[in-house]
Amino acid sequence: MSIHSSVLVIDDEPAILEVMRLNLTKEGYHVLTAASGEQGLTILSEKLVDVVIVDYKMPGMNGIDFLEKAKAKHQDIPIILATAYGTIEMAVKAMRLGAYNYLTKPLNYEEMILLLKQAVEKKRLVENVKELRKEVREQFRFEKIITNNKKVLDLLDMVAHVAETDATILIRGETGTGKELIARAVHYVSPRGDKPFVKV
Repeated sequence: MSIHSSVLVIDDEPAILEVMRLNLTKEGYHVLTAASGEQGLTILSEKLVDVVIVDYKMPGMNGIDFLEKAKAKHQDIPIILATAYGTIEMAVKAMRLGAYNYLTKPLNYEEMILLLKQAVEKKRLVENVKELRKEVREQFRFEKIITNNKKVLDLLDMVAHVAETDATILIRGETGTGKELIARAVHYVSPRGDKPFVKV
């Protein structure tokens, strides 16, 4: 775990926030705290956060409400729900809404630290995959295909328009004419560009 990993803890009880802050700081985390879901959303919009631990039962916005609102804008941040009022139904609902996991109160700090490490690692992996996909898309942009041939330029123009549709595309040509290059370019400029490119 990197000492620079940041955790946002949201709980309406000041004593719990302080104990969490002390324990997590001791583990090397940079800890941000919020006393309400609303305050937590404000922090998320202003600071870089690696993982969130949010209490389920709070006045105003509860943990599930926070989860829904946070995931709408910060999809990649793992959110762990903490609750003393845990039920199977609530846990299932939280996971369906995108919670990374949940903890029951009183908190088991060893379990919490393990979950945090896993959540931070997952976020790092997601970020790495996004970066790699961005690099691959950059490599296969149409602008990378250099030609002065009018027919090839017309072909690229047509392909750019077709890539935005759901049409099936057949690319024909002799070996070495760049069929796969065109296929990759179509894929990476299409709405499915963030999905895997599968060669059959």
